[in-house]
Amino acid sequence: MDNRKEGSDLGVPAPERAVGLSGSPLRSGPEDGTSPTIPNAGLLILRHAIGLSDSGVAGAQGEFRNHFVTDERTIDFPMCEELVRHRLMIRRRYGFDEVSPSWIYHATEEGKTQARAKAQPQQ
Repeated sequence: MDNRKEGSDLGVPAPERAVGLSGSPLRSGPEDGTSPTIPNAGLLILRHAIGLSDSGVAGAQGEFRNHFVTDERTIDFPMCEELVRHRLMIRRRYGFDEVSPSWIYHATEEGKTQARAKAQPQQ
C-alpha cells in the first residue's frame, strides 16, 4: 500500500527531505507522477557534471566530462543525494578521507537528457 499523498515530496516526511540551493526538493511530475521536476539547483549540478554552461549549452569542447565531487558539509550534497534517489545521478566514494568522505557523482543517461532538454541557447 502506498501511503504517499498527492503533491507530497515523493513520500518523504518533511523533516527528512533533502533540499538544494533552491530550497526545493524534487517533486513528482504532474504528467505521470513519476518524472521528477528538477529545481534550478539540480539542473546546474547536472549541467556542471557533464560540462555544459549554466544555461545548458555545450562549449567548444562539447560535453567533456561526467563527474561532480562534493562532501556532506557542502550545500550541494543534499541536492546530489536527491538526484541519486531519482536515478538522475549515481555516486561512489571519492578519496580515502575517513573523517569527511567525499563522493563523486556521475549523471545517468536520464540525467544527461534532463540537463540538455531544458537548455536555453544564448542569443
